[in-house]
Amino acid sequence: MSKMLSKEVRTYWKDKVSSKFSDRESSIETEDHNRINEMATAKYPAFEKSLGIAKLVKAFKEAETDLDKFLESKDRIELDKQNKLDAIRGKFVKELEKWKTMRGWEDDLPRHDKDDRLELKKYISYLEDVCFEEAKKHFYKSKEGQKMQLVKLQKEKAMDILHTDGHKEELLVALAKVCEAVKIPMNIPREALKITQN
Repeated sequence: MSKMLSKEVRTYWKDKVSSKFSDRESSIETEDHNRINEMATAKYPAFEKSLGIAKLVKAFKEAETDLDKFLESKDRIELDKQNKLDAIRGKFVKELEKWKTMRGWEDDLPRHDKDDRLELKKYISYLEDVCFEEAKKHFYKSKEGQKMQLVKLQKEKAMDILHTDGHKEELLVALAKVCEAVKIPMNIPREALKITQN
């Protein structure tokens, strides 16, 4: 019998020993890691100080904390302001809806869009439009506004005169009177009256 290990036996023992050593190394590494971690944690403040960055680390931490607090308060403030805006908008729209019904406004109120930062301008534009329509109605009920209605009425009379049968002289004189009633000069030359008499 040979005093040498066979290739197969050598491979077996090589694999077994390698596995056992790996297990032991892992076990020691874990123990060492825990001890090293404790040591690093204990030494870290002195380490920062020895690098001369302890003050910068402290300033960095304070700035980061300050920003986090600001962002939290900013979100809270923004939410508070949005809630306040929503409440005021709700009251405003409710009031406009009441006036729309009472005054008989025909145009619909602008639609609410949360992402629209110019929403008040839309409501003001709406109010300007309905104000104009109310002023227009009021104007045409006034003495000055009656002029336009009179002009329209006289125009209709003039068209009716031009489409009727009758003596031409009478028609032209009647047309001149209708035009004169709304301050439209309509001089009918005497020659035209003479031509009509033929």
